[in-house]
Amino acid sequence: MEDLLSKPQGACLPTLYQQKSIAITKVDEKERSVEINNVLVSHPNLFLEGPISIHGVLGPFSALDPRDVYQGWDIIQSPACDSNSNMISAVPPDLKNMVEWSRIIRLLNSNGFVSFAIGLHSVLDGILGDHKGLKSLTIFVPPSLELEAYPTPLLEKIVRFHVLPQKFTNKSSNRWLPEHCSGPCFMVSLLRSLGLWIS
Repeated sequence: MEDLLSKPQGACLPTLYQQKSIAITKVDEKERSVEINNVLVSHPNLFLEGPISIHGVLGPFSALDPRDVYQGWDIIQSPACDSNSNMISAVPPDLKNMVEWSRIIRLLNSNGFVSFAIGLHSVLDGILGDHKGLKSLTIFVPPSLELEAYPTPLLEKIVRFHVLPQKFTNKSSNRWLPEHCSGPCFMVSLLRSLGLWIS
C-alpha cells in the first residue's frame, strides 16, 4: 500500500489487458486511502509475499454488464494516459450521466439495425478516444446499410457522420432541431470535418 500512497494522483498503472491502464484517481495520505478508477482500495495488503501483493477493492474498475461479455464486446473502460503514464482523461466517476455504448449497441441490434450496430461497435474505440466524457448524443440510423463491406477508414467516417455529440428530439412539425435553432441549422457530427444541415 505504501507504493500506491507514494504515487501521485493521476498516475497510470499498466494492466495485463490489451495495453489498457488503470489510474490512481485519489490519494489521501492522512486517511491512508487510495482510489483507483474512482474505486476505493478497501482492504489493503491482503497478501504480501515476495514480488506479490493483493489488495481488496470495493468494486470492479469498469462497469460490467454480463450481456456485453456474452456477446464478446470489449466493455472495459479505462482512463486515457499519455506516454509518461499520466492520466489525460479519467474514467467517469458518474456513469449514470455518461453514454452507455453497450446498451446503445444492444438496442440497435434488437430493433433490426444489426449492420449499424456492428459498424458502431467496430469503430467505438476511436470514438471513445476522440470524445471522452460524452454525455449525450443523437444517432441517425440508416435502415439497411451493409457496413461490414466497407474498409475500416471509410466505415469509421460513415458511422461518425451519423452520430451527433448532443441530444435532439423530434419536436412539433416533425422537425429535428436543436433547442437554439428555429430555422435551417448546421449541426456538428462526430466526423469533425463534416456536419449536417437540418432544414
